Amino acid sequence: DFITFGSFNSRSVKSKVALVHDLIFDNNIELLALQETSLPSDSHPAIKLDVAPPGFTVHHVHRPLVAGGPTRGGGLAVVVSDRLKVRPLNLHFKPTTFELQSLIVYTTPPVLLVNIYQPCSQPYTAFFSELDLAG
Repeated sequence: DFITFGSFNSRSVKSKVALVHDLIFDNNIELLALQETSLPSDSHPAIKLDVAPPGFTVHHVHRPLVAGGPTRGGGLAVVVSDRLKVRPLNLHFKPTTFELQSLIVYTTPPVLLVNIYQPCSQPYTAFFSELDLAG
């Protein structure tokens, strides 16, 4: 048994919901990691849930608001088939050069899914140094 996985930098998913649904169904994707969803944490629940087509759920991680940091953009999500059991996992690591989302997928054996977005405004050397600390 296997899981079909995909990743898509949506650059604002709100206007691309139909494209996300087509991507999932046309490619039989069961787990789709999305980057740059650009959905603020206070978005209406209907907008957040609309990302997942029928038979799927969505798990969002919104860009943290940091004093002096970016106020728009970023954000991560994973769209998951209802056939799979997943749960968010707190890695107890708060990166400063990238955004991080992690979930456990309950398969045999369990799979750790890590969804990362590294904004271009951050230097790559700092990103790789911090990523190394996470490992």
